[in-house]
Amino acid sequence: MKQKKGFSLVELLIVIGIIAVLGGVMLTQFSGSTDSALASSCLNNMRSLCNAVLAEASQDDYYPAAGPYKYLDVDPDSDDYRKTLWTQGWIGHAEGNKMVSCYHTDEGVDQHYAITNGTIWRSMGGKKDAYVCPAHVKHCKRGKYPAPAWSYAMNSYFGWDYGGKESAGVSGFRRWYGSGQMPFSYNSSPTKRNRPAEKVLLFAEIPYVHIQGMQTPDATTAVDPSNDMVLQYENDNDGVDKANKSANGNPEAIGFNHKVGNDYSAHVAFADGHCAKLMMPRGGNESMLISLTTWLCTGQEYTFNGNVYEKVSE
Repeated sequence: MKQKKGFSLVELLIVIGIIAVLGGVMLTQFSGSTDSALASSCLNNMRSLCNAVLAEASQDDYYPAAGPYKYLDVDPDSDDYRKTLWTQGWIGHAEGNKMVSCYHTDEGVDQHYAITNGTIWRSMGGKKDAYVCPAHVKHCKRGKYPAPAWSYAMNSYFGWDYGGKESAGVSGFRRWYGSGQMPFSYNSSPTKRNRPAEKVLLFAEIPYVHIQGMQTPDATTAVDPSNDMVLQYENDNDGVDKANKSANGNPEAIGFNHKVGNDYSAHVAFADGHCAKLMMPRGGNESMLISLTTWLCTGQEYTFNGNVYEKVSE
């Protein structure tokens, strides 16, 4: 009588181990490809936002404002005439002058209206999904956070919540479009210098991922009605410019939200309409990210060696 042959326990364990290893490799590759697809979608969203901003700017001769702003309308024929006017930003107010959050809150604020009331909605052609990074949505679902209504912030240099009178090159504190140059002055440059549009940040991602102690989302990127379609950078001109946020809290930083291997990347867009990907510095800290944000927002030159970002002396 023939003896039936079968697998030994050791052989079964070896086969199970091989299957587990292969499954882990396949899962890692699938996860990486998914992350890459989400990142690509985010970058395409940013391109759509840039195209909409430039379409409005070419029509109006001024860039859309970064956020809702108020300014004093002065009739030159009457010294007694003073009227405060409100203008919407690329994302507007929701109800009246009520501030809105990029997260859906329990306060009954209509986020959709805030988007459709923004100045670039017409040029966006009704593409509401382009305001939200799909990786941001995935992150919120995983952490059981409220769903975001948008994932991007616009450089505060382009105007927001500022009272004043129109001045040369600025309409209601919107920046003039057409010259391809933007004036800045900072401590490193005693005289005002013009920066080319391709160097000046237009959009960046809101930081929502905490990375190795380097990137902690600001309070305004949490579930807060004051959050925040405006990227307020730490100006290095003694806080003269409104862009400096020292009076209202910590300055903000761009978001490095997309995992690339063992590193993280950030998507940014510039005032000439081109987009780019920046890598998280391996030897940096949150202070470096805040400084980098200032350099980007003010069009300053910098270098990156893979470990740190450094400003180029002028």
